[in-house]
Amino acid sequence: MIKEVQIVDINTLLTLQVELWPMHTVDELLPDCRKALQDPKQISWIYYKNSNPIGFLDLSIKDKALGCKSNKIGYVEGWYVKPEYQGNGFGLALYNQAELWAIENGCFEMASDTTQDYPLSIHAHEKVGFSISRRATHFKKDID
Repeated sequence: MIKEVQIVDINTLLTLQVELWPMHTVDELLPDCRKALQDPKQISWIYYKNSNPIGFLDLSIKDKALGCKSNKIGYVEGWYVKPEYQGNGFGLALYNQAELWAIENGCFEMASDTTQDYPLSIHAHEKVGFSISRRATHFKKDID
């Protein structure tokens, strides 16, 4: 079952977000999460399997994104399914919910981003029809 996140669900969402972004803490993510839940241009869903939260998707509406031509874009801010449930269609169901909401809210395109640090994310995006609009290369050099 997919449920739209309400303020009473914020701790569940934050727990899932920290699983996706372990470099952050709940306390760090909490202010942005609260703000997003009050913004009509942002929405989040949690996928529950047998009352167990197994994944989430955060979506916003943006007026620009790399590779997009329109000014109303559904932007996937975060998309996660617990590893033991990946590959079973739960992420696809969350994405389909997001795309439907974006269409209902007048969006003409969908966009997202990820990095090479999340190879499964790249595969998931391609599986639902995304194409790569740009790759970034970051350089680093230690000096004495």
